[in-house]
Amino acid sequence: MTFNYFNQGGLTAGFTAMGRGATGWFSRHLPNLSAQIGTRFLLSPNGKRDTHFDGMEPDAILALHCQLGRVRVNLFGQGQGQRYAVMSHGWADNGQSFQHLVPALVAQGYRVAVIDHIGHGRSEGKRAHLPAFIETMSALITTLEADGGKVELLVGHSMGGVATLNLPAELLSGRQVILIAVPVQFFELMFDAVERLGIARGFLIRVLERVTAGYGIDWQELRAERHLTKLHDNVVFIHDREDRFAPFAHTERFARQAKARMIVTQGLGHRRILGDTGVINHIRELVAA
Repeated sequence: MTFNYFNQGGLTAGFTAMGRGATGWFSRHLPNLSAQIGTRFLLSPNGKRDTHFDGMEPDAILALHCQLGRVRVNLFGQGQGQRYAVMSHGWADNGQSFQHLVPALVAQGYRVAVIDHIGHGRSEGKRAHLPAFIETMSALITTLEADGGKVELLVGHSMGGVATLNLPAELLSGRQVILIAVPVQFFELMFDAVERLGIARGFLIRVLERVTAGYGIDWQELRAERHLTKLHDNVVFIHDREDRFAPFAHTERFARQAKARMIVTQGLGHRRILGDTGVINHIRELVAA
C-alpha cells in the first residue's frame, strides 16, 4: 500500500472524524502495533521506479549501502575532473527530475551525482523516510571525497531539500547549497495530509518515533527551524509563489530568518520549476559566481 503526501483530497467530515478517532485510539493504546502498521502504509512512496534521462545515459553508476538497502547514484560528466554536484530529489520522485539541470552543470565543469533515494527510482527498497534521505546524502558526500573528489554544490528539491538542511554542519560548510521548492514546515504538512485522510496525528508520530529511534535521534531534531544556525551565505532558496505543496509564505519567512538569498518565480508550481529555462539560468549564474 502506498501513501502520497501530495494528495490534496480527503474524506468526508464524518469518515474523517471516525478515522481519526480509531487511529488515535490505536496510537495511545497499541503504540507498537500502530508504528508497525503506519510504517507499511505511511512510508511507502508511490513514485515511478524507472528512472529515465531523456537523451542521455549516466556515465557510471555508484551503489551505496544504507540501512534500508542499496541506493543507486547516477554519475554524469565522466572526465570532468573531481568537482562534484550532488542532486537530491523529493518524495515519490526520482533522479529524472533533474534531467534538464544536469547538462547545464556538466557544461560548467561539474561531475554530477544524481541520487535515486531508497524506495525510489532504481534503488532498492519499498520504504523511504527523511532519515534515510539524510543518511544517503551524508554517505555519498563522504564517499566521493574519500575518493579524492570535492563536493562543491548541493541541490535539493522538495523533501530532498529538507534532507539537505539536515546534513551535519561540517557537510554543509564550504559548499554552495541550492534549495528548490523546499517544504520547510515539513512535519506540519505531513500531519495535515494524514489528518485529511482520517488518520490521527498521534498515529504518524508513533511512526516517526519508531523510525528515528533506529537512527539514534528524535524526530523533532529534524525540523527545519532547528538548523537555521547552520545556514551560510552560500545557501540560496528558489521557490514559486504558486507552489501548492510547499507554501511560499513558509519558505519566504524561513529564508528571511536565515538571512539567505531567495529567488522567486511565478506560475511554475512545485515540480515544473526544475525544468524551467529561467531557473536553470539562475543556477548557472550562481555556480559561475
